[in-house]
Amino acid sequence: CATEGHDVIASFINIDTLLYRKAWIAFANDPWPRAVLDRYRQGIADSDPAALARFVEVDLNTARNDPASLGIAMTDSFRFGLEQVLEFSTFSSARFTSVHGFYSRLGRWHETRTHVRNVIQQEQLPNGLLALTLPDPVGMVMELNAQRTGWVQALQEWRAQPQRHFEYFTSQALLGIRELHAAMAAVQGAEDAQREARQVEQWNDSPIAAKAYLPP
Repeated sequence: CATEGHDVIASFINIDTLLYRKAWIAFANDPWPRAVLDRYRQGIADSDPAALARFVEVDLNTARNDPASLGIAMTDSFRFGLEQVLEFSTFSSARFTSVHGFYSRLGRWHETRTHVRNVIQQEQLPNGLLALTLPDPVGMVMELNAQRTGWVQALQEWRAQPQRHFEYFTSQALLGIRELHAAMAAVQGAEDAQREARQVEQWNDSPIAAKAYLPP
């Protein structure tokens, strides 16, 4: 299959626009059980907002004739019009750690271009093929949780370094010294105030208080 490019062909969804007018498309990392599919079908039929929010509604006539108005129009150009799509860019996976992994599609460039060109010619699609960006709420939760866990782990590793312990204990010692100095200054200030009050009282009680000011 890989040699014949079947994996590329299988990555496209084919819908007969002569039989269907609309499609509701969603992404899931795992296959949905029949019961889940039935509930979603019923939710779409009932126009349930919660069910509709999980899908992207696509007008198939518009998707065929004006794909750029709904998403990205794939062409048989060098990057298929997908320059902003990570898998078709020269992005280095070393810059981003994903819980789902990163799988570049550049290695299947020839097979992808061949398939896109064939479909455009066979189905008479001069404006290209529609490429949709689908929401993945479960995947987003997994990614955010993995990043949060990674940050916590990195913080724990940073704090576990001996240098961090030394810096922490040094900081605590300096804070203790500052508090001690503040307490000593407060005690000294109170003693100085009491001594000054006694001096003033003694001066006021002396015979010369009425004739001269208290010397500094």
